[in-house]
Amino acid sequence: MIESTLNQWAGFLFGIYGGIIAGLVYEIFRAIRHLFGNKVVTIICDVLFWVVALLDVLCVMMKVSSGVFRLFIIFAIILGFSLYMFFISDLVNYSCRMLQSFFKMIYNRFIHK
Repeated sequence: MIESTLNQWAGFLFGIYGGIIAGLVYEIFRAIRHLFGNKVVTIICDVLFWVVALLDVLCVMMKVSSGVFRLFIIFAIILGFSLYMFFISDLVNYSCRMLQSFFKMIYNRFIHK
């Protein structure tokens, strides 16, 4: 089946979106890993990230091309992940650290006493 160029561009943009989502998931697992700082938690977070990333790629493939492997979609996912890491990651990482500091302050002030 021949796809129109418009459908291919939409698939490419959806692949970029999938890569950004994978980057956000990576950031969440990185925050959890740094929060606990345990080797076991690091291994669990890494495995969970790869499982979620694989599911993300499969969902993008199913949505864009009905499960047909398209190299440009993989490229778009990698591009989206890279864009996330270069432009958005620092902002999300800073926000996670501020949120963690806030919860530590709440814990120390009201719960731990």
